[in-house]
Amino acid sequence: LLRYVTHLIGANSIVEIGTGAGVSGLWVFQALAPKGLLTSIDDEVENAKLAKQAFDEAGIGTARYRLITGNSREIVGKLADSLYDMFILRRNADLLESVEHAYRSLRPGGVLIIDRALLSGKVADPTQRDPESVGYREIIKVIKESQDHWLPMLLPVGDGVMVATKI
Repeated sequence: LLRYVTHLIGANSIVEIGTGAGVSGLWVFQALAPKGLLTSIDDEVENAKLAKQAFDEAGIGTARYRLITGNSREIVGKLADSLYDMFILRRNADLLESVEHAYRSLRPGGVLIIDRALLSGKVADPTQRDPESVGYREIIKVIKESQDHWLPMLLPVGDGVMVATKI
């Protein structure tokens, strides 16, 4: 899905919150414009190391990515306005704030992708009241109700993926 959306919109600049081991970055690089840049932000230094290793092994030059470690909440707040083509969010304690920053940082027509949006069905189950399920449920509602800001679609892929285009 990430490779497809990257190709579909002709992405040149992508922000990813939650680097993980770099697997999603490898998919993005398959379709990212030749001079495109992936900025991947993670709280864990170990994740950046794993991603760098994966990118190096795949022959991806360091000029094509920035791996930033630190408090993602602070870093995302410093991103430039209307610059990015795609914004990928993973597990995140500050989901609403991150979506607000994504809206500010994306260019018109840019795409927000929220991974694991259904949490294996927990989000659709109103009896699930844990903070993570409630947080995802609320952000899906906010995006769906912000019709002047987002054109959303919830895909039943994996644990669910929210895809929303900035209007």
